[in-house]
Amino acid sequence: LMPADLPDLDAAAIARVFDAAAREDGALVWRGASATGRFGHPVACDAHLAPRFAMLRGAQGGAAVLAPYRGQTRLVRLPGNIATRDLDTPEDWADWRENRGEGD
Repeated sequence: LMPADLPDLDAAAIARVFDAAAREDGALVWRGASATGRFGHPVACDAHLAPRFAMLRGAQGGAAVLAPYRGQTRLVRLPGNIATRDLDTPEDWADWRENRGEGD
């Protein structure tokens, strides 16, 4: 799971989560987190969870699917806030671009 509004996620961060998921450690969910441990993205799930996601409708998020597996979730800490910095409005995107040196 990887929302499109997390612009700081890069291939290296995604690879770290997938590398963690490739280990046989008994987890069912591997989740990107901030450097301080705050849940974020990307999220990789064991294949047996797929039918639960398929049952979601409308604007339902995956949080309800993931909640019962908190004890079987491995956090993969990523640098800074790259796993949690989401941009929901045009203003958020403008601020992000300006702070990254990509503004007008």
